[in-house]
Amino acid sequence: MLIFTSLWHIFWLAFSNLCMWGIYHLEHPFFERYKINTMPWPWNENRQEWNILLKKSLKTCFFNSFVCVPLTLIGTLYSDNFVVAYDFSVENLPDWKTFAANITFCMLCEDVAFHFMHRFLHWKVIYPYIHKQHHQYITTISIAAEYSHPIDYVFGALIPGSLGGIILGRRMHFVTFLLWSLMRTSETLDGHCGYEFSWSPYRLIPFSTSAAYHDFHHSHNVGNYSSFFSFWDTLFAQNKDYYQFQEKTKELIEKLEKEKEAFNEQVNKKLQDDAPSKRATEELEETLKED
Repeated sequence: MLIFTSLWHIFWLAFSNLCMWGIYHLEHPFFERYKINTMPWPWNENRQEWNILLKKSLKTCFFNSFVCVPLTLIGTLYSDNFVVAYDFSVENLPDWKTFAANITFCMLCEDVAFHFMHRFLHWKVIYPYIHKQHHQYITTISIAAEYSHPIDYVFGALIPGSLGGIILGRRMHFVTFLLWSLMRTSETLDGHCGYEFSWSPYRLIPFSTSAAYHDFHHSHNVGNYSSFFSFWDTLFAQNKDYYQFQEKTKELIEKLEKEKEAFNEQVNKKLQDDAPSKRATEELEETLKED
């Protein structure tokens, strides 16, 4: 169970990042229209700095996946006297209602634990020593999702993500746990990918956050602490800066569009006014040629 769960996490993490690597370098208009901001990707901005950050990211992801994940699982097993809490029986595979209820419960548990731990990690006393590493990515890309200090990764990601399953115990089937693990991994990659895909399944979740929502957290390093849901941020007014930014951006776009329309109208009017004089000039030239 320990080895399989670790390999499950590592496989989907590697597979997802390879897919995103292909999307980034394909630069196809279908995907690029969803790009959140106009800032260049890190490898296009400064290749030398990017190579250094990439090596650090790969080393960190390797350590977190092959050391932190197994150790956290061992700690969970130790707390239960090394008895696996999940149900493995085929006859007890959950129906869709039980599956949906378990996943929803895990999402709610993860979201509340992640929100408050994330806010704690931004406390200025400890931020420079732990969570600041994750914020070396100002422009978010998929690999940034797992690029965290080991303490940050364990207490800010693994424990919140495991909380629902620990509480449910044998009421949660192991298959549900694996699918929840996959869902949590894909959600954090979606939140860091740098694209606001309108067709992302996570946009269908009520009160959901988004990639743009979390990208603002990285680019401005303020607010938007939640993972799945936005209501904790809303309750504690931690997303007001984001919504103000969105409103100002919307107003600026509307202003630019109006100015563009006014400019086009002036150009068209100028062309219409100049048309008679142009025709008169052409007629005069033809008359002179005939003479």
